[in-house]
Amino acid sequence: MNAFNHASTSFGDVVWQGQSTRHVRQALEQEGLTQERLRALWSAISPVSYYQQFAGPEANGPGKNVLIVYANYDMTFPKAYSLQVVEAFRKYGVRFEPRVLPCGHYTTGETPYKFIAAGTWVPSSIARQSAARRKGCRNECRRGAEKQRRRGGSFALAHGAVCTERVVV
Repeated sequence: MNAFNHASTSFGDVVWQGQSTRHVRQALEQEGLTQERLRALWSAISPVSYYQQFAGPEANGPGKNVLIVYANYDMTFPKAYSLQVVEAFRKYGVRFEPRVLPCGHYTTGETPYKFIAAGTWVPSSIARQSAARRKGCRNECRRGAEKQRRRGGSFALAHGAVCTERVVV
């Protein structure tokens, strides 16, 4: 699994629009830079530049599962940019689970939000895995699980992706 925390498209946009980086924007503006120019200069370190590669078969894009974490009230990484990530992942066919936290940027690492982000993602996968094993799922799970393992995935992901029988724990 992959996690994309504080999801955003371009670091230039985040620095330009983020409330916490106003002083950086001010200094850049004094030097004559614009948001478009900063976006171009920092494109090499921006996720948007790598979506196609990330989703491609050579990076196991089709078999990849991604957790996207962002906050509704994030003034540092504006939500609009996180929503652009969600749309881009849809466009490129990346399997993902958005985890939208009801807090701001700096509180994402605080209790209870850090547990909401991780706790509803990892334990739910583990719970599905153990429930499916206990249940001895009769569907295609066993074959799907072996296929996922060969690709580096886990049984829980195979169960969720392949099995039509939902396991509720």
